[in-house]
Parts: sequence; structure tokens; C-alpha cells
Amino acid sequence: MLLGDLGAEIIKVEHPLRGDDTRTWGPPFKTYKNPKNTTQSPSFPGESAYYLSVNRNKKSIAIDMKKESGRRILTELASKCDIL
Repeated sequence: MLLGDLGAEIIKVEHPLRGDDTRTWGPPFKTYKNPKNTTQSPSFPGESAYYLSVNRNKKSIAIDMKKESGRRILTELASKCDIL
């Protein structure tokens, strides 16, 4: 978080189907802007305040590391990152 606060580009790798479980740790929730554009169950009203606070300044990507295509993406990211 601190590196992101200082301007670093942070890319978080998440589970390809569930994403980050802390999205559902609430209430309180911030409602989804586009509920059809999420991997979470429609019963969840949005992303939890906890998730939003600990993932500020982060981009996220869902990668299935069990597949060759996922490992290829991860290898490419690792070759360009300063810290992994």
C-alpha cells in the first residue's frame, strides 16, 4: 500500500473465479457501478470497505496459474516488474 501511495504501479494477482475474498467482508459496502461486470454473487451489494482500504492504488488481474496461458502472463509480468 505504501509503495502505491508513493506512486508505484501495483498489480495484484487474484483467483480467476473468486477474485479476492475480502471483497465480501462487510458491511459496509460500496455499491457496484456495473453489477454485471463482477465475479461476485449478485447477492452482494458491492465491495467491502475493508477491501477498498487495503487495496487502494492497486490494479488487479485474475490469472489461472494452473493453465499454460496464465503462467505465460505471470512470467511476462515478472520479467517487467521491479518487485514480485
